[in-house]
Amino acid sequence: MAEQSHAGSERRSSGDRREGLRRQEDRARFARSIGAALIAICGGLVALFVFLGVIGAFHFGQAAAASGAALALGAVWFAVFFFRLRAGGVQLAQRSDRERRGY
Repeated sequence: MAEQSHAGSERRSSGDRREGLRRQEDRARFARSIGAALIAICGGLVALFVFLGVIGAFHFGQAAAASGAALALGAVWFAVFFFRLRAGGVQLAQRSDRERRGY
């Protein structure tokens, strides 16, 4: 019995989970998640605005300020998408993964 408790204490003392580096990695991952969520919200608001305009809920000319804001949000979304596309962070077609998973 004494050998088992000794082995367990070695395993626990090998590394502390509260190291500063891990917290930095967690913060960076959290910041990336928040950024991705904000960009997705930008794209979603633009899509909603265009949808409502197409179905006739308002006229784009009469809602000039909202049209300008939607255009700015769309530009932000497109700029981030284009940056990620050039950096290799976006895959346009994922057919190989879908075939492997059975979709």
